[in-house]
Amino acid sequence: MHKPKIIFMGSPACVQPVLAALHHAFDIIAVYSQPPRPSGRGQKLTDTPIAAMAKELGLPVFTPERLKGDALAELQALAPDFICVAAYGLLLPSAVLELAPCLNIHPSDLPRWRGAAPVHHTILAGDTRTAVCVMAMEKTMDTGAVYAREYVDVDSNETAQELLNRLFIIAAPMLVDVIQNWPVEPTPQTGESTHATKFGPEDRPLDWALPALTLHNKIRAFNPMPGATCTHNGETLKVLQSQLTDETTNAPAGTILLADKTGIEVASGDGRTLRLLKLQRPNKQAQDVAEFLNGYTIEAGDTLA
Repeated sequence: MHKPKIIFMGSPACVQPVLAALHHAFDIIAVYSQPPRPSGRGQKLTDTPIAAMAKELGLPVFTPERLKGDALAELQALAPDFICVAAYGLLLPSAVLELAPCLNIHPSDLPRWRGAAPVHHTILAGDTRTAVCVMAMEKTMDTGAVYAREYVDVDSNETAQELLNRLFIIAAPMLVDVIQNWPVEPTPQTGESTHATKFGPEDRPLDWALPALTLHNKIRAFNPMPGATCTHNGETLKVLQSQLTDETTNAPAGTILLADKTGIEVASGDGRTLRLLKLQRPNKQAQDVAEFLNGYTIEAGDTLA
């Protein structure tokens, strides 16, 4: 059998291990990624991490805004044997789905958490176990049969970015194995489906009246994006890391009980305290709590809104 010709479609840094594995095993004839976007203080147009990596590897890179018209014709002319997708960010039209087997890496235990933000919802829901799947792409989102599935335990302090990175590292050899053993009999998805909708700015604020575990899970789920927030003396602070404590209090929810280099302890709605460990002020870098308190005054008795 000839070495299959692969098109890879992806954008963020977390899927770089997938591109590396495919590049090592097969002939990648093209890499598709999101177009360059303004980034940094100078708002300079910047390639996605996948586009930058592909260029370093000497691979042809395509960054269309949409897969239609000339961009679609260009893709069709490549005549791939497989199209591999991992966090690409664009919907594939039927003409692409019909061109070759389209294999997608989805970081959840399908059919649980179909949609755009599966890892966020996994952590937000407090799931202690998830999976990563290599699945067939269909016209409907994340409904395709599964070619390979690997179960993974979720650490109680793991952030969305950490879990996402880990799942794609696990998935990279799974995808290579599916292609090397093609054709593979897929397994239809069974069980109750849940939908992982995207989160927006309106979802960011922390409601201190909620239980400490719920707040902790939200902080983990929203790290690094979109970022869980609170307000102190009119300033919006992003909370990026927290820790559950065994301490309890009768203080009103949102009351700061302690603020020192070990953490900022806050009362929650169920009486349990939550220790904040990493924060970020607007237009500043994220800081561990000790560094944060060197340049910002926050004291016991203050209130977080």
